[in-house]
Amino acid sequence: MRFELHAAQYVLFALALSSVVPDAARAQSDTSFRAFAQPSDGPMDIQPSPDVDQDLFLVHGLRLIYTNWPNSDDQKKIAKDLATMRGLATTLRNAGSGRGADRELLAAYDNCLSLMDAYETYLTNIGAINRQTLQSAAQALLGALWDAGGDWAKGKWIEGKSSEDAQKGAAFTFLWEGAKTTYSVTRERQAAMEAEKQKFAAQSNTVFASANTLVQKLASEHRWQPGEASLETSRESLRDQANHRYRDPFALLALATVDEPNETAAIAVTKANYCIRAAQLVPAGDGYATFRNGFISQALGFALQAAFLERPYYAGPPSSSAPLALRLARTYLMMDPADQSGFGRVQLERALGFNGRYNEALDTAYAISKQWGSDPAFAYRYALLMSLTNSPDRAAQYLALAYNLGYNDVHDVRVTPDFEVLRRARPQLFDQLTTVKVSPSIHFYPLLPDDILIRNDSPFELTNVRFKAYISNQGQQYTADVAAKSIKPGATYTAGSATYITGNHYDSFTYSISCDQCK
Repeated sequence: MRFELHAAQYVLFALALSSVVPDAARAQSDTSFRAFAQPSDGPMDIQPSPDVDQDLFLVHGLRLIYTNWPNSDDQKKIAKDLATMRGLATTLRNAGSGRGADRELLAAYDNCLSLMDAYETYLTNIGAINRQTLQSAAQALLGALWDAGGDWAKGKWIEGKSSEDAQKGAAFTFLWEGAKTTYSVTRERQAAMEAEKQKFAAQSNTVFASANTLVQKLASEHRWQPGEASLETSRESLRDQANHRYRDPFALLALATVDEPNETAAIAVTKANYCIRAAQLVPAGDGYATFRNGFISQALGFALQAAFLERPYYAGPPSSSAPLALRLARTYLMMDPADQSGFGRVQLERALGFNGRYNEALDTAYAISKQWGSDPAFAYRYALLMSLTNSPDRAAQYLALAYNLGYNDVHDVRVTPDFEVLRRARPQLFDQLTTVKVSPSIHFYPLLPDDILIRNDSPFELTNVRFKAYISNQGQQYTADVAAKSIKPGATYTAGSATYITGNHYDSFTYSISCDQCK
């Protein structure tokens, strides 16, 4: 929570390319990466690479949409994903239109957007068919039940059958008529759904085939490399895809966002490199700024992760990757100087902290403290900076605030060198802020099992609590095991009917406790 990677803010980063096989990250050899070697901590000058081709970029965007077409049993998720795709397609189409992109390619985007409308209609019709099926089935079963009731009355009162025989006849009628109805309704549903499916499939196949033909035509006209432009889903590794589509920033992003089981700072820096190269593959123009900024945002996240992996605290000399994080933070803010969400300045504060520039980091954090003051990780880092700038009382104040907001990684508080000033200057206060304290008690009930109550007197939340009580009364020993997922600071957890103590009193009450914060 302290140095988490922030999710990218923009539409394209909501797309998870998880259908292809992950492969090891490998940096592309490109002179654009030499910018990192410059000693300045100022922003990078992110300009479109000379080999950027706007039409090819739009083809890659179209491929991204088609290969991540929303498909889920969760209708809310489909609606959300479809809105994301529509936003992505609209942004790309409008940006291309403003920069004189190929007209046929823009038409392909229009067809894609129309296909999204058709897909929404298809999903609406499928939902209506399912609802109608349920309604028809319910009505038919009620009819079968009515017929069964009629058969029972006929057999009982007209034909003079015994109650048992009349019931058997009625049951047979209900089962037979119900089975016929269910079969008929199911057949009708399947036929209606298949018709809708075929209708949409025909339209989508036509649109996709037309777009694919156009891409091959453009590849010939622009002399793009073989395999560089395609709308088809690839089974290649992410590394091979990034190599073959070396001007596809989305392929580089996919390669960068592969989860590494044992990620190192070097791997994180490599991923930042991919994202910077991706930003340089975005065409010029304000219409494409969303994508350029988004790639730099991702690069910044990886650079901060690298700095954290090298040294998970601010104190001490800067790590080798810290300057890169600072440059990228300044680059992001140069691209988005308004920074209305404060995201860029939050990252700048972190980067300054990793570079040992605590006063600057504190000034940056103060400027957005009203906007981000309710974020527990932000409050925690503010406490760290207060300690690093020799303000132990303010550090304790903001640490307590972080706890109140939900921060509970007490182990980090205990061991980080960033709190060395607070630890030495206010040892008793520091102990109060890092010690687990609980007050257990027993609520007795006459003739009924008793409750065990655990009040959390710690200033932070306790999670995954395991509490064991050892109770003695007139030579009789009692034990009770209590588990609580969470106990907020100042709150009391009640374990109902946890024990039964004869006499409704005890001679001694001891306990042991374990929790995430006890470690």
